[in-house]
Amino acid sequence: MAGKIGRPRKGCELGERMALGLRVTAEAKAKLEKAADESGRSQSQEAEARLERTFRDDEVLAELRAIRAMLTEGR
Repeated sequence: MAGKIGRPRKGCELGERMALGLRVTAEAKAKLEKAADESGRSQSQEAEARLERTFRDDEVLAELRAIRAMLTEGR
């Protein structure tokens, strides 16, 4: 078999929403449902917001680690 089976993927435009298949535990789904209800978002919107937040947090943590490294080098 040479190629993949199924519909070919479309290109992604900046800001365009794309489907993402995701399997989670019942516990994670329950937490997502509760958070979505509390925020007034759909479960999909809540999951996307939380995913985006982890990327921002990673950037902030990297910056903090760099600052800490600079401060400890100066000791």
